[in-house]
Amino acid sequence: EYMGTTCFFSRPRHSRAMRLSALGLITLCLFLASLARCGTATVRSSQAGWIVVEVSGSAYNRGFDFGKATAAEYSAAYDALSFFTLQTYGVTMEYLAQVALELHGAMIPAEYAEEMQGIADGLVAGGIGRNVTYGEILGWNDFMELSGYWLPLQPNGAVARRRGVGGHCSA
Repeated sequence: EYMGTTCFFSRPRHSRAMRLSALGLITLCLFLASLARCGTATVRSSQAGWIVVEVSGSAYNRGFDFGKATAAEYSAAYDALSFFTLQTYGVTMEYLAQVALELHGAMIPAEYAEEMQGIADGLVAGGIGRNVTYGEILGWNDFMELSGYWLPLQPNGAVARRRGVGGHCSA
């Protein structure tokens, strides 16, 4: 189990009254670690225009917290990518999710699969307004490989039809 909490032990240069006892510091670290295991230590911030989401806990809890914290951004990005995918490749994101499951679903380590399921559930809990599946999250993660490598190699696919005979530029 991943824990994002780090405890540093150092010798303070202040009076003895200001020093924490070793037992007190250990207790604090255990408390913070327990929060991380529960998945309640999610922090969302903005740095230089980037959204930063810090999560901790089990794989599922990390995914859930991340999905819930980024639901609005995911929804907008997914809508844009869905439109782009249909216009550019002639296939839907749902189709790519199905292909991702068929090609790579069995290869995903259990921890990553749990995290992706958590992301899907967190997006729904974050108010995305529709059902999100593990397959959709896998397809999202697999998009570059599927669109850049797999789709162009499909002989009867939309990409092949758009290339035309010979697969060259028509200009």
